[in-house]
Amino acid sequence: MKKSVIILLIAAILLSLTACAGGASPDSASPDTATADQTTELRYHPVSSVKTYHKDTAQGAWVLQSTTTVEYDRAYPTLFTTVNEDDKEHPKTIACEYTFDGDMPLTRTETVNTANSKTTAEYQNGRLSTLTTDSADQYTATVYQYGGDDDYYTLALTETRKTESEDDPAVINEQVDSVIVTTQNGLLKTTSASGVYANWKDGDKKEWQRLRGSYLADYDDDGIIRMMTGDFGKDGKRIDKRFVTTRDGDRITEVVEEIPGDEDTWTQLMKYEFSYSDTTISAVRYSLMMNRFLVGDQSGYYTYNWY
Repeated sequence: MKKSVIILLIAAILLSLTACAGGASPDSASPDTATADQTTELRYHPVSSVKTYHKDTAQGAWVLQSTTTVEYDRAYPTLFTTVNEDDKEHPKTIACEYTFDGDMPLTRTETVNTANSKTTAEYQNGRLSTLTTDSADQYTATVYQYGGDDDYYTLALTETRKTESEDDPAVINEQVDSVIVTTQNGLLKTTSASGVYANWKDGDKKEWQRLRGSYLADYDDDGIIRMMTGDFGKDGKRIDKRFVTTRDGDRITEVVEEIPGDEDTWTQLMKYEFSYSDTTISAVRYSLMMNRFLVGDQSGYYTYNWY
Protein backbone atom coordinates (compact mmCIF):
# COMPACT_ATOMS: atom_id res chain seq x y z
CA MET A 1 0.00 0.00 0.00
CA LYS A 2 1.39 3.41 -0.94
CA LYS A 3 2.36 5.68 1.92
CA SER A 4 0.10 8.52 0.75
CA VAL A 5 -2.84 6.12 0.66
CA ILE A 6 -2.13 5.01 4.25
CA ILE A 7 -2.22 8.63 5.45
CA LEU A 8 -5.45 9.32 3.56
CA LEU A 9 -7.07 6.22 5.08
CA ILE A 10 -6.01 7.30 8.57
CA ALA A 11 -7.39 10.78 7.98
CA ALA A 12 -10.69 9.33 6.75
CA ILE A 13 -11.01 7.13 9.85
CA LEU A 14 -10.30 10.11 12.10
CA LEU A 15 -12.97 12.17 10.38
CA SER A 16 -15.51 9.37 10.78
CA LEU A 17 -14.63 8.97 14.47
CA THR A 18 -15.03 12.70 15.01
CA ALA A 19 -18.38 12.67 13.22
CA CYS A 20 -19.61 9.77 15.35
CA ALA A 21 -18.55 11.61 18.48
CA GLY A 22 -20.35 14.74 17.38
CA GLY A 23 -17.20 16.78 16.86
CA ALA A 24 -14.87 17.90 19.63
CA SER A 25 -14.97 16.04 22.90
CA PRO A 26 -17.22 17.84 25.38
CA ASP A 27 -14.69 17.04 28.09
CA SER A 28 -11.86 18.89 26.38
CA ALA A 29 -11.40 22.54 27.24
CA SER A 30 -10.14 25.27 24.96
CA PRO A 31 -7.93 28.04 26.34
CA ASP A 32 -9.70 30.72 28.34
CA THR A 33 -10.03 33.62 25.92
CA ALA A 34 -9.62 36.08 28.78
CA THR A 35 -6.06 34.85 29.26
CA ALA A 36 -5.09 34.41 25.61
CA ASP A 37 -2.55 37.24 25.82
CA GLN A 38 -0.93 35.57 28.81
CA THR A 39 -0.45 32.25 27.03
CA THR A 40 0.68 33.71 23.68
CA GLU A 41 2.94 36.45 25.06
CA LEU A 42 6.52 35.69 24.02
CA ARG A 43 8.25 36.06 27.37
CA TYR A 44 9.51 32.50 27.85
CA HIS A 45 12.69 31.01 26.43
CA PRO A 46 13.51 27.67 24.76
CA VAL A 47 16.00 25.30 26.35
CA SER A 48 19.56 25.59 25.04
CA SER A 49 20.91 22.67 27.08
CA VAL A 50 19.77 20.09 29.59
CA LYS A 51 21.99 17.99 31.83
CA THR A 52 20.51 14.68 32.93
CA TYR A 53 21.66 12.98 36.14
CA HIS A 54 20.77 9.67 37.76
CA LYS A 55 20.86 9.07 41.49
CA ASP A 56 23.59 6.80 42.83
CA THR A 57 21.65 5.36 45.74
CA ALA A 58 24.71 3.68 47.23
CA GLN A 59 26.58 6.98 47.56
CA GLY A 60 23.54 9.26 47.71
CA ALA A 61 24.99 11.46 44.96
CA TRP A 62 23.87 12.67 41.54
CA VAL A 63 25.91 11.30 38.63
CA LEU A 64 25.92 13.11 35.29
CA GLN A 65 24.46 10.82 32.63
CA SER A 66 24.18 12.98 29.50
CA THR A 67 24.15 16.53 28.16
CA THR A 68 21.85 17.64 25.35
CA THR A 69 22.33 20.94 23.52
CA VAL A 70 19.77 22.49 21.17
CA GLU A 71 20.15 24.92 18.25
CA TYR A 72 17.24 26.93 16.83
CA ASP A 73 15.83 28.72 13.81
CA ARG A 74 12.80 31.01 14.42
CA ALA A 75 12.39 29.41 17.85
CA TYR A 76 12.12 25.90 16.35
CA PRO A 77 14.87 23.35 17.10
CA THR A 78 17.13 22.49 14.19
CA LEU A 79 19.72 20.33 15.95
CA PHE A 80 19.71 18.25 19.13
CA THR A 81 23.11 16.89 20.19
CA THR A 82 23.24 14.41 23.07
CA VAL A 83 26.55 13.35 24.57
CA ASN A 84 26.46 10.40 26.96
CA GLU A 85 29.11 10.41 29.65
CA ASP A 86 29.94 6.75 29.06
CA ASP A 87 30.35 7.22 25.28
CA LYS A 88 31.51 10.77 24.60
CA GLU A 89 33.07 9.82 21.27
CA HIS A 90 29.72 8.96 19.69
CA PRO A 91 27.16 11.74 20.27
CA LYS A 92 23.61 11.28 19.06
CA THR A 93 22.27 14.03 16.80
CA ILE A 94 18.76 14.80 15.60
CA ALA A 95 18.71 17.28 12.71
CA CYS A 96 15.50 19.09 11.71
CA GLU A 97 14.92 20.98 8.45
CA TYR A 98 11.79 23.14 8.13
CA THR A 99 9.77 25.01 5.59
CA PHE A 100 7.92 28.04 6.96
CA ASP A 101 4.99 30.27 6.16
CA GLY A 102 6.08 33.41 7.96
CA ASP A 103 6.95 32.24 11.47
CA MET A 104 4.74 29.15 11.34
CA PRO A 105 6.16 25.80 10.20
CA LEU A 106 4.67 24.02 7.21
CA THR A 107 6.84 20.89 7.12
CA ARG A 108 9.71 19.34 9.05
CA THR A 109 12.16 16.63 7.97
CA GLU A 110 14.02 14.93 10.81
CA THR A 111 17.03 12.60 10.63
CA VAL A 112 18.91 10.80 13.42
CA ASN A 113 22.55 9.88 12.98
CA THR A 114 22.13 6.65 14.97
CA ALA A 115 19.13 5.36 12.99
CA ASN A 116 18.51 4.59 9.34
CA SER A 117 15.18 6.41 9.22
CA LYS A 118 13.58 9.69 8.22
CA THR A 119 10.68 11.43 9.95
CA THR A 120 8.46 13.92 8.16
CA ALA A 121 5.99 16.27 9.84
CA GLU A 122 3.23 18.35 8.26
CA TYR A 123 1.51 21.26 10.01
CA GLN A 124 -1.79 23.07 9.63
CA ASN A 125 -1.99 26.58 11.08
CA GLY A 126 1.19 25.86 13.04
CA ARG A 127 -0.19 22.70 14.67
CA LEU A 128 1.23 19.26 14.00
CA SER A 129 -1.14 17.46 11.63
CA THR A 130 0.66 14.31 10.41
CA LEU A 131 3.88 12.59 11.43
CA THR A 132 5.45 9.80 9.39
CA THR A 133 8.60 7.77 9.98
CA ASP A 134 10.12 5.67 7.22
CA SER A 135 12.86 3.10 7.87
CA ALA A 136 14.20 -0.01 6.19
CA ASP A 137 11.87 -2.39 8.01
CA GLN A 138 8.71 -0.41 8.73
CA TYR A 139 6.62 2.66 7.96
CA THR A 140 4.63 4.53 10.62
CA ALA A 141 2.06 7.30 10.10
CA THR A 142 0.20 9.27 12.77
CA VAL A 143 -2.61 11.76 12.20
CA TYR A 144 -3.61 14.16 15.00
CA GLN A 145 -7.10 15.50 15.61
CA TYR A 146 -7.71 18.54 17.82
CA GLY A 147 -10.77 19.04 19.97
CA GLY A 148 -10.57 22.84 20.03
CA ASP A 149 -8.55 25.83 18.84
CA ASP A 150 -5.65 25.15 21.20
CA ASP A 151 -2.44 23.15 20.67
CA TYR A 152 -3.60 20.02 22.50
CA TYR A 153 -4.68 17.07 20.39
CA THR A 154 -7.51 14.86 21.66
CA LEU A 155 -7.30 11.99 19.19
CA ALA A 156 -4.35 10.33 17.45
CA LEU A 157 -4.50 7.45 14.97
CA THR A 158 -1.29 5.58 14.22
CA GLU A 159 -0.69 2.84 11.69
CA THR A 160 2.58 0.92 11.56
CA ARG A 161 3.26 -1.41 8.65
CA LYS A 162 6.33 -3.63 8.83
CA THR A 163 8.05 -4.48 5.58
CA GLU A 164 6.70 -7.58 3.89
CA SER A 165 8.64 -10.20 1.95
CA GLU A 166 7.61 -13.01 -0.38
CA ASP A 167 7.49 -15.45 2.52
CA ASP A 168 6.26 -13.11 5.25
CA PRO A 169 3.24 -10.82 4.76
CA ALA A 170 3.29 -7.35 6.25
CA VAL A 171 2.41 -7.09 9.93
CA ILE A 172 0.14 -4.13 10.58
CA ASN A 173 -0.52 -2.37 13.88
CA GLU A 174 -3.22 0.25 14.22
CA GLN A 175 -3.78 2.23 17.41
CA VAL A 176 -6.30 4.91 18.34
CA ASP A 177 -5.37 7.10 21.31
CA SER A 178 -8.17 9.18 22.81
CA VAL A 179 -7.31 11.91 25.31
CA ILE A 180 -9.56 13.95 27.59
CA VAL A 181 -7.81 17.30 28.01
CA THR A 182 -8.67 19.99 30.51
CA THR A 183 -6.97 23.37 30.61
CA GLN A 184 -6.71 26.29 32.99
CA ASN A 185 -5.77 29.72 31.68
CA GLY A 186 -4.91 28.11 28.35
CA LEU A 187 -2.41 25.66 29.85
CA LEU A 188 -2.71 21.94 30.51
CA LYS A 189 -4.36 21.01 33.80
CA THR A 190 -5.07 17.30 33.31
CA THR A 191 -4.82 14.71 30.55
CA SER A 192 -6.42 11.27 30.60
CA ALA A 193 -5.34 8.95 27.80
CA SER A 194 -6.88 5.62 26.77
CA GLY A 195 -7.28 3.77 23.52
CA VAL A 196 -7.64 0.65 21.41
CA TYR A 197 -5.29 -1.25 19.12
CA ALA A 198 -5.26 -4.09 16.62
CA ASN A 199 -2.49 -6.24 15.14
CA TRP A 200 -3.08 -8.22 11.97
CA LYS A 201 -1.67 -9.35 8.64
CA ASP A 202 -3.16 -8.75 5.21
CA GLY A 203 -6.07 -11.12 4.83
CA ASP A 204 -6.60 -11.57 8.57
CA LYS A 205 -9.62 -10.32 10.48
CA LYS A 206 -8.90 -7.14 12.38
CA GLU A 207 -9.73 -7.57 16.07
CA TRP A 208 -9.64 -4.49 18.28
CA GLN A 209 -8.46 -4.64 21.88
CA ARG A 210 -8.48 -2.02 24.58
CA LEU A 211 -5.21 -0.67 25.92
CA ARG A 212 -4.81 -1.64 29.57
CA GLY A 213 -6.24 1.08 31.80
CA SER A 214 -6.00 4.82 31.33
CA TYR A 215 -3.08 7.11 31.96
CA LEU A 216 -3.62 10.26 33.98
CA ALA A 217 -1.30 13.25 34.17
CA ASP A 218 -1.68 16.27 36.45
CA TYR A 219 -0.03 19.63 35.75
CA ASP A 220 0.86 22.68 37.84
CA ASP A 221 -0.38 26.22 37.22
CA ASP A 222 2.28 26.69 34.51
CA GLY A 223 1.17 23.59 32.60
CA ILE A 224 4.23 21.60 33.73
CA ILE A 225 3.68 17.94 34.53
CA ARG A 226 3.86 17.11 38.24
CA MET A 227 2.25 13.67 38.64
CA MET A 228 1.72 10.60 36.42
CA THR A 229 -0.75 7.89 37.48
CA GLY A 230 -1.96 4.72 35.79
CA ASP A 231 -5.61 3.84 36.49
CA PHE A 232 -6.26 0.14 35.88
CA GLY A 233 -9.84 -0.14 37.10
CA LYS A 234 -10.37 -3.09 39.43
CA ASP A 235 -6.59 -3.49 39.64
CA GLY A 236 -6.41 -0.05 41.23
CA LYS A 237 -4.28 3.01 40.59
CA ARG A 238 -0.52 3.09 40.37
CA ILE A 239 1.44 6.31 40.82
CA ASP A 240 4.30 6.09 38.36
CA LYS A 241 6.28 9.22 39.20
CA ARG A 242 6.19 12.85 40.20
CA PHE A 243 8.28 15.88 39.27
CA VAL A 244 9.56 18.47 41.75
CA THR A 245 10.57 21.76 40.12
CA THR A 246 12.90 24.58 41.12
CA ARG A 247 12.33 27.97 39.47
CA ASP A 248 14.12 31.26 38.94
CA GLY A 249 11.29 33.59 37.97
CA ASP A 250 9.57 32.16 34.88
CA ARG A 251 12.38 29.72 34.24
CA ILE A 252 12.57 26.18 35.53
CA THR A 253 16.20 25.61 36.45
CA GLU A 254 15.97 22.12 37.93
CA VAL A 255 13.52 19.22 38.03
CA VAL A 256 13.85 16.11 40.18
CA GLU A 257 11.98 13.00 39.05
CA GLU A 258 10.80 10.78 41.91
CA ILE A 259 9.13 7.38 42.12
CA PRO A 260 7.15 5.92 45.03
CA GLY A 261 9.28 4.31 47.74
CA ASP A 262 8.38 2.35 50.81
CA GLU A 263 5.77 3.49 53.35
CA ASP A 264 4.58 6.66 51.60
CA THR A 265 8.09 7.89 50.84
CA TRP A 266 9.55 9.08 47.54
CA THR A 267 12.78 7.92 45.93
CA GLN A 268 14.77 10.35 43.79
CA LEU A 269 15.50 8.81 40.40
CA MET A 270 16.59 11.47 37.91
CA LYS A 271 17.52 15.15 37.92
CA TYR A 272 17.42 17.63 35.05
CA GLU A 273 19.26 20.98 34.94
CA PHE A 274 18.20 23.49 32.29
CA SER A 275 19.86 26.42 30.53
CA TYR A 276 18.09 28.69 28.06
CA SER A 277 18.63 30.60 24.83
CA ASP A 278 17.74 34.24 24.20
CA THR A 279 14.96 33.35 21.74
CA THR A 280 11.42 33.84 23.06
CA ILE A 281 8.39 31.52 22.91
CA SER A 282 4.87 31.46 24.35
CA ALA A 283 3.84 29.94 27.68
CA VAL A 284 2.03 27.12 25.84
CA ARG A 285 5.08 26.10 23.83
CA TYR A 286 7.31 26.48 26.89
CA SER A 287 5.16 24.07 28.91
CA LEU A 288 4.95 21.54 26.06
CA MET A 289 8.72 21.79 25.60
CA MET A 290 9.49 21.19 29.26
CA ASN A 291 7.07 18.26 29.43
CA ARG A 292 8.70 16.73 26.34
CA PHE A 293 12.15 16.94 27.96
CA LEU A 294 10.83 15.38 31.17
CA VAL A 295 8.56 12.66 29.78
CA GLY A 296 9.94 12.08 26.29
CA ASP A 297 7.98 11.24 23.15
CA GLN A 298 7.20 7.58 23.75
CA SER A 299 4.85 7.97 26.69
CA GLY A 300 1.45 6.30 26.93
CA TYR A 301 0.29 9.40 28.78
CA TYR A 302 0.59 12.12 26.14
CA THR A 303 2.93 13.23 23.37
CA TYR A 304 4.02 16.84 23.85
CA ASN A 305 4.32 18.20 20.31
CA TRP A 306 6.14 21.47 20.90
CA TYR A 307 7.96 21.44 17.54
